Amino acid sequence: MLVATSTKANEEVLQRSRAPYNSCFNGAAPSAFPRDREGEICGTGKSLKLNSGSCYIPKDNVKKPQGEDAHFISQDECTVGVADGVGGWAKCGIDSGEYSRQLMSNSLISVQNQLHQTGSVVDPERILSDAYSKTKAQGSSTACIITLTDQQCLHAVNVGDSGFIIIRKGRTVYRSPVQQHYFNCPYQLGNDKKRDRPTSAKVIKMEVKVGDVIVVGTDGLFDNMFEREIEETVMKAAYEAAIADDGGVPEPREVACRIAELALYNSFDVHSATPFQVESEMAGKKHRGGKIDDITVIVSYVQQADFWQGYSPHKKNQSILGVSGLQVKNGTVTMNKSMGFMKQCAISLFLQLVPKAKTYT
Repeated sequence: MLVATSTKANEEVLQRSRAPYNSCFNGAAPSAFPRDREGEICGTGKSLKLNSGSCYIPKDNVKKPQGEDAHFISQDECTVGVADGVGGWAKCGIDSGEYSRQLMSNSLISVQNQLHQTGSVVDPERILSDAYSKTKAQGSSTACIITLTDQQCLHAVNVGDSGFIIIRKGRTVYRSPVQQHYFNCPYQLGNDKKRDRPTSAKVIKMEVKVGDVIVVGTDGLFDNMFEREIEETVMKAAYEAAIADDGGVPEPREVACRIAELALYNSFDVHSATPFQVESEMAGKKHRGGKIDDITVIVSYVQQADFWQGYSPHKKNQSILGVSGLQVKNGTVTMNKSMGFMKQCAISLFLQLVPKAKTYT
């Protein structure tokens, strides 16, 4: 067991960055809920929808150009998911990105199968279990799958250090808990006996409201950005959309790219405090600045179903499987051309501001 040796200041920074302002719990701690389930409080009001968009920036690695992250978005089913292949497998010559990509692909198939069988109900616990049973690649991966039910309830299942936050009126009201065996060793799904199973997942049910913003990401996001930085980016986008007279709702993919861009910048910055630096010090490890990693961000706006139908640029029955700048839309593979541009701009900006900085592969 690792003993925390951080300073009191670092502990306070970490607590401030992660302190939940969660009115749903009415003051109760997450651990107060039985059977590893959190916040099972949901409304029965008007039907809601998620308007989602994503951005994925794999770290530079010529041997693994697709990176180790994967994600999917199923617009009509209001379901999204992210996975992060565990990089330690590279020492064994295994690309864990194959596992995460297969896991997310099987998750999307499970979503579509469930919709066909039930007509409307999508269960993220069943999605994860189905996808896990069909994923045969070597390696291991974290996973976070979220769906919005027709009872105004966010139903999520999370394994490891991928996760999500819910932002309401500019403040984070909830953050999914991180599952780690020890520092920098998250819970992870895999096929060998030492890996975790879907039964280890944290199951979360939370009430959401119109106007809530859900930011889902892998540890490449949450290791490099404090919650307040994500909140500021979301609020700035909302302000710009409001004054632009386009309905006051930002395009989620653009907001996801802004957040991913900042996370990328922070990952190269060895001079500023980051969540990973704080947690490293708390675990008795020395680390400066950010952590270079694959970065996946999904931004979802909670909107009324009728408003969403009229506003969203996405077509009906659209599903997206995101892999290293590639998107699969209803069986058609397209290149997300702006992804590489965003990455180049972020690195270029960082090198201009910090001329002596080094890039790592």
